[in-house]
Amino acid sequence: MIIGVIINVVLAAATFAGLSGERFSGTFKLIMLFFLSISFVGLIISAFFKRKTGPYLVIVGSIVFFPIGIVAMLGARKILDDMKREQFNS
Repeated sequence: MIIGVIINVVLAAATFAGLSGERFSGTFKLIMLFFLSISFVGLIISAFFKRKTGPYLVIVGSIVFFPIGIVAMLGARKILDDMKREQFNS
């Protein structure tokens, strides 16, 4: 999940720097920044507070970065599965 969020950050930075060669509107960049911040907050919640909310926020925040965001989505889904497995075993 951490690697997926880092990939999303790199993709957003490349878009803001104009490295893709395409010009994106300011609205699109704001939307990307909004979803990137949701993903980052989810990463922090998941890392420090061990709550289920964190992985869900990462999944929602990675939707805009599809198909690259699938890496973060799969990592978040794995964390949710591990939490369910841990809860079932205890």
